[in-house]
Amino acid sequence: MKNPMLIAALVTGGICCFLVLIGMSTTGWGTNKVFSVGLFSLCADTCASYSATGAIAATKAFVVIGWLSSLAAIIVALVYFCKFAKNDEPNRLLPLVSAILFFVCGCAGLLAVISFGAKGKEEAEDAVGKLDLGYSFALTIIGALLALAAGALTMVHRGRIGSS
Repeated sequence: MKNPMLIAALVTGGICCFLVLIGMSTTGWGTNKVFSVGLFSLCADTCASYSATGAIAATKAFVVIGWLSSLAAIIVALVYFCKFAKNDEPNRLLPLVSAILFFVCGCAGLLAVISFGAKGKEEAEDAVGKLDLGYSFALTIIGALLALAAGALTMVHRGRIGSS
């Protein structure tokens, strides 16, 4: 295999992007016997969107920034792979941009779960009662950690450019 670190970064980044998207769009951030709270909607028997303020709004912003940056990182890495890596042409800028975007995704995802865990859960509990952290919260953590791993793999690939 010609570029194993880059391919590993693309696979890891793709999984990260998918997990952050699922975590962002589902209603499993906080759950109890009656309600499921998501970043964009609240569900009991039926779901309804709500206007978030405070820490939940910050969590929304960080998750959206994280997802968009992971999507951009994958696009940049694919452009690099198709245009340069397949043809053995050196280009150190595009892997750097991709790695930075993956690191932004990882940091934004971690800031989102920290924001929700520290204050957002409390704000949601004020509205619906005691909540347990749910699967969407966990998926976002896993996605953020995978984004950091994808960024590291991209940097390792960048370090190997021109050294073979």
